[in-house]
Amino acid sequence: WSSHPEESLMVDHERDPVAKCRPMEGLETYS
Repeated sequence: WSSHPEESLMVDHERDPVAKCRPMEGLETYS
């Protein structure tokens, strides 16, 4: 994940549907 932070976010979206509703700022903090 550390080598591909963007991909990790995509995986988080698949695991956590709520993450899709979060704003970009929230995604940056979430990562």
